[in-house]
Amino acid sequence: MVCFDFLTFLQESAKIYDEETEETKIVSKGEKMKERIIQHAGEEIGRYGFRKFTVDGIARAMGISKKTIYKFFKGKREIISAVVDGYINNERCATLQALQDGKPKSWWDRLNAVFFLYSEYKTPLWLLAELQRFFPEEWAKVEEFRRFKQKLVHSLIEQGVETGELKSGLHPAVIASVLDRALDNLLDFSFLLNHEMTAHQLVEQVRDIFFFGILARTKGGA
Repeated sequence: MVCFDFLTFLQESAKIYDEETEETKIVSKGEKMKERIIQHAGEEIGRYGFRKFTVDGIARAMGISKKTIYKFFKGKREIISAVVDGYINNERCATLQALQDGKPKSWWDRLNAVFFLYSEYKTPLWLLAELQRFFPEEWAKVEEFRRFKQKLVHSLIEQGVETGELKSGLHPAVIASVLDRALDNLLDFSFLLNHEMTAHQLVEQVRDIFFFGILARTKGGA
């Protein structure tokens, strides 16, 4: 699964359509089946979790045999890996698209685009906790993606200081470090559950406190 411009893809496809061979048609059909399996696996995982979903359940939902699924995946571990890769890739594409869609965006709009496109914010906490606890090799991919998002945020903070969007005299690295520590609570699922907060609500609170402050009145105001 790759990130690409869909319009360009359609234009290029039209050029080479007549030259498509039977072999490439077969490959294309196989890839479509694989993508369908990943999609249905994601739905089954969303219902039952990473440990309790079954290949039988995927086959039943798709109306195909388990044998067909095993042509593409050796077992549940490979399916889980493909589902995690797919979600991360989609989120990475959505983030880059939001920053590079050609529309004029303010610095604040671009910062919000990066803040609120985390797949973790939309995924049930119990599912993330299960992935972190029982599938560390897959959780490492989530951590890597978070570092990718952090780099984007750090770059935007530097831009904000340079352009005067953020207060002068503050070092971008200090701002980024404090923000990172605050957002680390995203991975503390007990914190979110104990305070009955969603990950999205936490990010909103951190953003508002960080950029707008906590005082109800201006300093020295009435």
